[in-house]
Amino acid sequence: MKDFRSKKVAIVANCILNQNSKVIGFAKYKGMVKEIVDLLYEYNYGILQLPCPETLFAGARRWWQVRDQYDTEGYREHCRMLGFGLH
Repeated sequence: MKDFRSKKVAIVANCILNQNSKVIGFAKYKGMVKEIVDLLYEYNYGILQLPCPETLFAGARRWWQVRDQYDTEGYREHCRMLGFGLH
């Protein structure tokens, strides 16, 4: 049996593959960033989609926040649980 995998994988942020995860008013595309997905497809890449820590922490209907507003112990613990280990 022949295996056709390219053995190439791109690690892509959730908001590139799903603009619906972005804060309301910040999406530039209706769904995914097609140009990036098409380019990965053209060069035979698989995709590993990273979770969005902000969406998982604050929900899809969250309001935008600056870095200082996310710099809390609760958010840091959340990121550690996701394996993002913010220091």
